[in-house]
Amino acid sequence: MYSSPQDFIQRLPARRRAGRARPSVDARGAIVQPFGEVGLDGSSRYRKSYDVQRGLFEAIIERSSALGGRVLSIHSRQAVNDVLAVLDRHARFGTAVMHWFTGTVKELRAAEERGCWFSIGPAAFASSSGRALAAKLPRHFVVPESDGPFAQESMTSQFHPGAQTSQLGT
Repeated sequence: MYSSPQDFIQRLPARRRAGRARPSVDARGAIVQPFGEVGLDGSSRYRKSYDVQRGLFEAIIERSSALGGRVLSIHSRQAVNDVLAVLDRHARFGTAVMHWFTGTVKELRAAEERGCWFSIGPAAFASSSGRALAAKLPRHFVVPESDGPFAQESMTSQFHPGAQTSQLGT
């Protein structure tokens, strides 16, 4: 058993056994290994655990860097600047996909400058502010989300292929 979350992170294997998770090839043609969804939630609901989150996130990013980089789906709710600061400290962490990105335009540009990708789901198109942010996302660096039990039936048309990306920026 593991003594702590940090112990678990440090024991992650550098390579998976044959037949398990297979590497992918990124846009640059480099082989990458997926890691999972990680990140920080700075919302008032989770603010009490923010220091713990930050310590774990730093350890995960450090381990990802030590393993030669991974594709990371990164949660950054009300914590984009802290997320980017951690990524800046570990240049070889891999490729960041900012999961369900809801930051400001300034934060979007800062993440874009660092080569981040973005994911966005159908619920983002339910509000005018969500649609405005989606229009500013760099279209060729967006991964659409298809999950979300909170997506209501009235948004069904947003699930068909291309519906989300047609509302994105250039």
